[in-house]
Amino acid sequence: MLTLSRSLHRERDRGTWEALALLPVDWGTIYFAKVAANAVILLLVETIVLPLYAVFFNYDLVTPLPKLIPVLLLGTIGFCAAGTLLSALSSHARAREILLPILLMPLLVPLLMMTLQATHKILLGFPSSELLAEHELLVAFDAIFLAIGWLTFDYVLGE
Repeated sequence: MLTLSRSLHRERDRGTWEALALLPVDWGTIYFAKVAANAVILLLVETIVLPLYAVFFNYDLVTPLPKLIPVLLLGTIGFCAAGTLLSALSSHARAREILLPILLMPLLVPLLMMTLQATHKILLGFPSSELLAEHELLVAFDAIFLAIGWLTFDYVLGE
């Protein structure tokens, strides 16, 4: 959450938003770029943490890894889509470091529950057909927040 918060606040404090406003692209495109950049950072952290998890807990992740990658990818995209939008929304506030987690955590509860349930089923060896509901809900969550962010990012950043 700190990375999401600081990625937009630094640009606002340094005056980069004015330079971005001069670009001949839609603000929705800038939103997608911010989501992609945040997702890449988070995926890099996940690629470091996942093998550490396997080593520390003595768990073989090679077998469930093909099923686990789509769940992690969908969860990461949803987290970054909602987090980037709310980070932009809270960037105007004085207590923005405190405001973002307060706004973001209630929205992330469904995403975290679906991701944890899918990960639990994968690690227990459930067949792929049993993961369909979680995958559909994760895709729906991602699509909703990406669409909302794309449509409202210019309004959220407007002063």
